[in-house]
Amino acid sequence: MLSLNGTWQLLVDRENKGIEERWFDSIRFEAQPAPVPGVIQQVFPGYHGVAWYWKTIDDDCDCSAGERTLLRFGAVDYLADVWVNSKRAGSFEGGETPFEFDITELWAAEGGNLLAVRVLNPTNEPIDGIVLGQVPHRNKNEVASAGGDFNHGGIKGHVDLRTVPAVYVTNVFVQPEMNTGTVKITTTVSNSLGAATAAALQGAVARTDGSGDTIQADRIILNAECGESVHEMTVTIPNPRLWRLEDPYLYQLTIEIQTAGQRPHRQAVRFGFKDFRIVDGFFHLNGKRIFLKSTHTMNATPVTMNVQTLSDHLRKDMFYLKAAGFNAVRFIAGVASPEQLDLCDEIGLLVFEETMANWCLNFTSDPKYPTLPYSEEVGKRYDHSNIEMIKRDRNHPCIAAWSLLNETYDGPVFERAVAFLPTLRRYDASRLVLLNSGRFDFRFSIGSASNPGGDAWEYCWGIEAPDAPTLKFDRPSAEGSGEFHYYPPTPQSAETNSFLRYMGNGTKPVYLSEYGIGSLFNVINEWRHFEQAQARTDLEDASWLQEQSESLYADWKRLGLEDAYPFPEDMLRDSQRLNARQRTFGFNLIRSNPRLCGYNLTGMLDHGMCGEGMWTFWREWKPTMFDAVSDGFAPLKWCLFVDAMHGYCGREITVEAVLATEDALAPGAYPARFKVFGPTGTVWEKAVSFTVPESMPFAVPVMKETIRIDGLQGSYTFAANLERGGAPSGGAVKFQMTDPKAYPLSNGQVTLWGIDQSVENWLAGRGLNCVPLQAGEGPNQEVIIVGNPVDASNEETWMLLKQRMKNGAAVLFADPMLFIDNESAIQWLPLTNKGTCKRIKESIYHKECVANRHVVFDGLQGPGILDMDVYGQVISHEIFLGQDTPYETICAGFNTGHYRIPRGYEVESVNRSLSD
Repeated sequence: MLSLNGTWQLLVDRENKGIEERWFDSIRFEAQPAPVPGVIQQVFPGYHGVAWYWKTIDDDCDCSAGERTLLRFGAVDYLADVWVNSKRAGSFEGGETPFEFDITELWAAEGGNLLAVRVLNPTNEPIDGIVLGQVPHRNKNEVASAGGDFNHGGIKGHVDLRTVPAVYVTNVFVQPEMNTGTVKITTTVSNSLGAATAAALQGAVARTDGSGDTIQADRIILNAECGESVHEMTVTIPNPRLWRLEDPYLYQLTIEIQTAGQRPHRQAVRFGFKDFRIVDGFFHLNGKRIFLKSTHTMNATPVTMNVQTLSDHLRKDMFYLKAAGFNAVRFIAGVASPEQLDLCDEIGLLVFEETMANWCLNFTSDPKYPTLPYSEEVGKRYDHSNIEMIKRDRNHPCIAAWSLLNETYDGPVFERAVAFLPTLRRYDASRLVLLNSGRFDFRFSIGSASNPGGDAWEYCWGIEAPDAPTLKFDRPSAEGSGEFHYYPPTPQSAETNSFLRYMGNGTKPVYLSEYGIGSLFNVINEWRHFEQAQARTDLEDASWLQEQSESLYADWKRLGLEDAYPFPEDMLRDSQRLNARQRTFGFNLIRSNPRLCGYNLTGMLDHGMCGEGMWTFWREWKPTMFDAVSDGFAPLKWCLFVDAMHGYCGREITVEAVLATEDALAPGAYPARFKVFGPTGTVWEKAVSFTVPESMPFAVPVMKETIRIDGLQGSYTFAANLERGGAPSGGAVKFQMTDPKAYPLSNGQVTLWGIDQSVENWLAGRGLNCVPLQAGEGPNQEVIIVGNPVDASNEETWMLLKQRMKNGAAVLFADPMLFIDNESAIQWLPLTNKGTCKRIKESIYHKECVANRHVVFDGLQGPGILDMDVYGQVISHEIFLGQDTPYETICAGFNTGHYRIPRGYEVESVNRSLSD
């Protein structure tokens, strides 16, 4: 075998004239050096369309009489046309799976050989009738946006040249059965002799523990037909050692075929004995129930989009997951690399795998082409993409499930996936199959899963049943869905927290297959890594980061925030640090729910140029994140809750403890002790005895009590201790208590316009004299508070307000909704550039509000990012944009890597402004 990886020559074909002008005859003089594996955009940033690769091969690759020369590509994205010495070798459409051509008749035994590969990287405009949205493309966007995938293409896999005998093995499929130890071996043989011939086929199974001992072998004599033929044999392994998460034991099968006058040809594959299925709504591995602990990845890499060339990023991802306590990984709408699957086989990490056809097929995010006409050709591409994935990866014991769709609405693509199951079973009957992650189709009369050996969609989760209703869109999955995606508004509300804790009550179990809260995308640190790697600054990802970094620096200085943090990147790191604590709270909600069978955390890393991951684009763990995740997925874990996280001395609060146990504690009674610890030491304590029932749920309620704390204001800790039988993680949660008596009553007068009566009563209770805004002169140093008045379009009142401002009144606008779609309000702002006010959807992607050093925050948390645990729902989703630089910034909101914001970055501020 000869590797053809390395430097090729590359040129873009902007006018798609290369075939007509016979570019396959010779290397164009304008061509540039390009790495293979790699992508077109490494050399020609921002280009999408047709491009040509060339490679001259001077190495000898002579074939003995009757042998064949094969050219193999690991993956070419998306369509490849291949020529050898000006003669067409073939074409392949797919984007992420291997293919090969027999080029024996095209290959020159003496002298050099020229390979030419035409690659079509589709766009939104048709090229040869192919459009990006109608081919497997995941969420690639021609116009980049955060949370998506940069459009890219090229020769993304290894390229090899090899010689084989005239009769050789092309494919081996191993089907081990753990209960019996039988191993069914299906071998595909290619015969290019021109006539059928007798051959000996031998299969030998050996250990992979270093001994190399052959355990079982079988040998058959077969008649190899011309072309391809399929042959089967069976061997039995006595008392097979199972592939388990803690002991991922592998066997190796070597298949050898030999015919008279030909050298033998061998192919080796590794396999393992494993069974993974859903039983009564819960995942079971080898007959034992497990709580699925997963996350998803787009395999994004700097510079190369998702080709591992600069570092061992893709391998490092798998090691990080295993070390942090994950037992599974989901490759979201894009297959894993062969090297990753080999590694997952070895370290014991379950894999849920999808192809690029399984998300956004027949859809594009470009507003000009939101939906596309469905055709049978689109359906065939869907089938082909999934078949090729299964054929490539079905021998890997780490493969837990094939996933057919992600967040796909009801329609022809969904129907295609539903109908694909019988076809899939012809290629692999041994795996779990999942239908549509998130169940955006809302058709719960169709089940979400098919267990190994099954030929129908089974009703495993949620309200799924033959007569289940079709529900409305919600949350974004519909309530009642058994495979649930949940991205609630951030900061999370009490309703959200309750929903996570109790989802699945009254239905079958639920698989929470996507949920998470991200941080800001650390655009400065990510950009510095590109500089450190000496990467080109015009690369799409590099330029995206440089632009956001420079904008953030400029706005940071413009808004006068130099004293909030030493540097802007310290604010971004603080966002990551706070995010780890938010993850911990999310784990408590999830692990305390016994009806959840598993959790897939959003997301593995900051792929999609956004802040959704546990580690960065360049594979650095975010501060304190490893501790948060490893604690969250511990087999035995305290889930502690305080209502509310910011309470008041002398008022009631509720503390609660649930013990999450992944079958870690045997049934029986256990003692536990709880304390509330504050500035003066222990202020509350209780000992309890609780029972783990015989049913062994994933979460056991232990204690819930309403208490009153009359101590000093400050930071408190609710702590738990299991006094016998186990060593749970997560034994403490911090919360704040404020003494309302510590804040003196105010005095004086405030003027109100559009303020609710309840708020007016509260102000009056603080000692203030509240008067309505009305005609006449206001008092000196007047303070006016404006809500969202019913007469907000009354020009006379706005004129009065503006006159009061000119006379020196300070005006506090307490409700930003006043300015949403209200030109009457916007035009009266005392600014030259008045800007706009709009609501930003905030969930996994959200802004951070940065408090400046200011009297407004005296006695409150600040300066720095406003902690969601402290401020909660006070943080507004409405923002002002495009206004003048303020006279004095009180607080500013920053978004980096937000998918609803062009180019991912935006800033808004709460400020004091001078009147006109």
